[in-house]
Amino acid sequence: MKMPAVAGLLLFAAFRYNYWALAIFAIAIFYRKLLDASVKTRLIVTFAFAAGFFIPHLWWVSVLGFDALLLLAALCIASFMLIASVTIATGSLTSKLEFASVWALIELIRAHYPWGGFGWGLLGYSQTSGPLVQYARIGNFALVAFLVALIATLISDLRPLHNFRQHFLALTLLVFGFCFPTSAEVGELKVGVVQGGVVSAAVPEFARASQVLVNHLQQTQEHVDELQRADVVVWPENSVNLQSDPVGITGQVQAVVDLIGKPFLIGAVRDGVDGHPENVVTLWLPRSGPQTSYIKNHLVPFGEYVPMRNLLAQHVGRLDQIPSDFAHGQGGGVIEVAGTKVGVAICFEVADQDHLTDLVHEDAQLFFAASNNATYLGTQQPAQQFEISRFSAIAHQRSMVVATTSGVSGLVSPNGDVSNQIVHEGGQVFLAKVGLSDGRTFADTHPLFQYLFIVALVPLFVIRRIRIKPAHSQEDRSSE
Repeated sequence: MKMPAVAGLLLFAAFRYNYWALAIFAIAIFYRKLLDASVKTRLIVTFAFAAGFFIPHLWWVSVLGFDALLLLAALCIASFMLIASVTIATGSLTSKLEFASVWALIELIRAHYPWGGFGWGLLGYSQTSGPLVQYARIGNFALVAFLVALIATLISDLRPLHNFRQHFLALTLLVFGFCFPTSAEVGELKVGVVQGGVVSAAVPEFARASQVLVNHLQQTQEHVDELQRADVVVWPENSVNLQSDPVGITGQVQAVVDLIGKPFLIGAVRDGVDGHPENVVTLWLPRSGPQTSYIKNHLVPFGEYVPMRNLLAQHVGRLDQIPSDFAHGQGGGVIEVAGTKVGVAICFEVADQDHLTDLVHEDAQLFFAASNNATYLGTQQPAQQFEISRFSAIAHQRSMVVATTSGVSGLVSPNGDVSNQIVHEGGQVFLAKVGLSDGRTFADTHPLFQYLFIVALVPLFVIRRIRIKPAHSQEDRSSE
């Protein structure tokens, strides 16, 4: 099946090059191949489309091993095969609504299960430059996925006069996306962002954590005048490793914090009270040292901890590279600094929309995303994660300050505008005025809406199918 695979590649290109309309076009092609098809054909078409999208989109995972890529892609493809359960009749609006509902349901499931979910490749993340992303304010990524898929099906019939009402509905949904207002600012905060830069491959593995610290110390010391004008300075995830020499490293960090004379938010790894490492962002004050910390809640399975370790470790030797599971944080995430409540997300937590909603409920006025993507340099992962951060800024109407060790760093406004972006892997510093917000979107005020919306729609279609089958059976008997 060449065309479904091509459609999958087009969807990948929509993410890769940020062409929001291309995603709609790709799904429209996929949908047309499902029209009036048998179950067997739908399974083949759906598999070809999903493989054409997920394998190239997740290619960055191959850095960890080609088997890791195949396993993760297989899990994503397997969940997507639920699309093949939808019987699609030509021209039927009900079939189109059912298709869009099942697509959104798949994304809801995949974003939460298993092990906290894997929110990569969600359809909304391809829409950050288009009008449909604004619907995330109402129903987050699930509603955006529903609408993108629905519009794709509505325009799949390329004869607009033949099906005028459905094409008009698609156009109305697109136009309405341009009508969302930008939330009002209630103040601003001057933030200094430090990207230390990539560690040379010539540095031995055991010394790399120390070199990451050195890079961030040097960048900070070289931009003293600029950073002293900030209200707060931020360092990315893993910029400090307090495990090897906590006293000595604390002294080095404290010296540069005192030099700048401003509060810092610093991403660090430290040993917890129970011996398990913790991935944290810590408020570090001049002359006072480390204060409150946020411990990462949503840990990365097989990256920061090993699910079912006792079962898997004896069969997968590479899991020895994760000798100890990181400690899970228990909520929180808002740190008050310079009179502002900053909501913290560490690395993949920018894709955890539930965590970001919790931060809004804790009155976060802006988001700080601390990340370390050095493992995936040279791949599309850093750029993909930045677009997820961009989606999250729009969905929750909060400015997002993104600080990484080696790119992509930058600032995203609540309307999705990007500034001060650092796409290269070298060291750099920027100072920016960041707008503060205290309003709540409908999606944040009613976080269960996206679940209830989809959970309510899908059973309706199931009931409809149950009713249709007896009717068809009765017609068949009458014809005999």
